[in-house]
Amino acid sequence: MDHQIDETELVPKKVTKRRFRKSILHAWNGRCAYCNEVLGRNSTLDHVLPRSKGGETVLTNLVACCFSCNSRKSSHPVFEWYQSQLDYCPLREHRLHCWLSGETHESHPLLHEHESATSQWPAKAGDAPLESLNPEPANSPNPFPPQSSDPHHDTLQ
Repeated sequence: MDHQIDETELVPKKVTKRRFRKSILHAWNGRCAYCNEVLGRNSTLDHVLPRSKGGETVLTNLVACCFSCNSRKSSHPVFEWYQSQLDYCPLREHRLHCWLSGETHESHPLLHEHESATSQWPAKAGDAPLESLNPEPANSPNPFPPQSSDPHHDTLQ
């Protein structure tokens, strides 16, 4: 991040870097992109494609990340590493794919602990159905039960 001109004001490099970092943390709702932990002082930014493997420091290659996940991921290929984690979530994996392709987060909200997995997922042309993101064996319980028909049921907007 270098200096930036904002309208007619020259913004110092330090302020530009801080804004850049805050925009990424805000885009991930102050949560780790991998484990969904609420980030506090242990917040980091993870290069999804590591710098050691040619990854750049650009918005679509950086995600909000807790120190623990950032350390564990290291320079491993992100999706191979993420799918092996105990806190793996197909919705967060889908959101990572969307982020890397430059899609906005407003159309791909994360599920938080207080929200149910039955929350509405905005469908857009080309979006894969949830079942195709992480197919479950036929004998395992469905982690995404049918949506409630109750109009007061909490859903993501």
